[in-house]
Amino acid sequence: PICGSGSGGSGGGGGGAPADVARWDRLELVLDLPVLAANPFDPAEADVRGQFEAPSGSVIEVPAFATRDFERSLASGREVLTATSELYWVVRFAPAEEGNWRWRFVARQRGPAGEID
Repeated sequence: PICGSGSGGSGGGGGGAPADVARWDRLELVLDLPVLAANPFDPAEADVRGQFEAPSGSVIEVPAFATRDFERSLASGREVLTATSELYWVVRFAPAEEGNWRWRFVARQRGPAGEID
């Protein structure tokens, strides 16, 4: 059974592309939204969420997290991680119902000058 074919949207982030995901499988969405907060792990500076509407009409909110890509290497017998991307937002979700889901992103971030976006 397939779940998905969601739509994306408001609040400053992508996610508009349909996705087919089996029930309880992971859907990972990368948001088209820059990380503005100096500390994206501080809820006072950033609150980014995915809102997922089930076929039954129930809504589930899932917090996004900031991450970046790394390259692993060995130097003098020690593992070294080197960042290969800027920070970006990701939401992971596993649908509990079969059918068409809709999703959107809601974001609030404190920018470098202290403003809230």
